Amino acid sequence: MDDANIIDGVRRGDPAACESLVSLYGPRLLQAANGLCNCVSEAEELVQDTLVAAVHQMRTFRGHSALFTWLYGILRYKHLANQRKQRRMVAMDSVPELHAHTPVPGMDADRRVAGRAVAAALGRLSEEHRQIVLMRYGDGMKIRAVAQSLDLPVGTVKSRLHYALRMLRSDLGEELNVFR
Repeated sequence: MDDANIIDGVRRGDPAACESLVSLYGPRLLQAANGLCNCVSEAEELVQDTLVAAVHQMRTFRGHSALFTWLYGILRYKHLANQRKQRRMVAMDSVPELHAHTPVPGMDADRRVAGRAVAAALGRLSEEHRQIVLMRYGDGMKIRAVAQSLDLPVGTVKSRLHYALRMLRSDLGEELNVFR
């Protein structure tokens, strides 16, 4: 089912469309939520809340952005609301390794070491820089979609991405050579 059919079906209350929404976007939202929360159970709850809200708010979706961008905006809003409710900042000691959608059997030791080093370097970035890097490279979102989701100007997203990548290059050093 394509996005237009999912949107129309959810608006009509079609259970198959809701299932398609969950199966198509649930895994991507969970990956994004894991990057925000760094707690699997919290991320799962955040995705569930996001999808429930999306079903209830589907009539407000105007199509000015991609459906995933709109869903990510809801996810981010819910995450920030949870943080405000708890009156604490979520400090990430480490960022979970980014996994491809399909596991690669026999991944060699060099890639595992590089993955851990990149995850540790991401964990040392500020929240605003880490979030943009994860959205752009972890979720594969375009810069305009990232800007829309975060309600920031495109130039601000580009600037933060530039400085985040510069910090990662500096932090990781020449031995990994992952940004060349």
